[in-house]
Amino acid sequence: MNAKEDSTAEPSPTILIVDDVHENLFILRRILEQINCDTIMANGASKALAELVDKIPDLILLDIMMPGMDGYELCRRLKASHKTKDIPVIFLTAKTGSGDIAKGFQLGAVDYVTKPFKAVELLARVQTQLELKIGRDIILEKNRRLKEKNKQLEKINADLEHALMEIKTLRGFLPVCSNCKKIKLIDADSDEPESWVVLDAFFKRHTAAQLTHTICPKCSQKLYPELFEEDDSD
Repeated sequence: MNAKEDSTAEPSPTILIVDDVHENLFILRRILEQINCDTIMANGASKALAELVDKIPDLILLDIMMPGMDGYELCRRLKASHKTKDIPVIFLTAKTGSGDIAKGFQLGAVDYVTKPFKAVELLARVQTQLELKIGRDIILEKNRRLKEKNKQLEKINADLEHALMEIKTLRGFLPVCSNCKKIKLIDADSDEPESWVVLDAFFKRHTAAQLTHTICPKCSQKLYPELFEEDDSD
């Protein structure tokens, strides 16, 4: 592994190189030394899967033609796993047929580099994919934090709504003046005249209920006796 440490910089990205040829691993590692990254080398698909148990790289450079499990199959397994499906894969290949390249993209690869490697091209493609991944990671992290904040706000709103309902629910005994029938405001000073209010004011202050005014039959007869007088003309 090659690591360029800088305590003041952001953590270096990690690149997993998978190739069954030792010389290719060496060349790729030396090329990638030109950028600030850490490298993990695996000389086959099985070794790569073992490395991925404990370490999730930011990018995988994956050879296609390997004995046993080839790069296509390894890529398929990576994209089928929730743990590794979001790791960008760049295929390393000497197969430049359109069908071979299309198959790689269909399996989830983001790019490919042909052998023999051209350092400038390889570094450009690697840095492009690393920058894209950093951007995706930032967006995902912001979305995660936003979801957490939304959950917190939903809980706060639910707690506030519950508390409001508790406040707006009348319980126990209500002090009512036996003479004028006014009600004392909750937690108000009984000796203060303004603490005693009519029913309308009390409900408006202490509940969420809304009052609508009408006239009961008894008051109707008292206020409008002429409407209830019997017709004696007969």
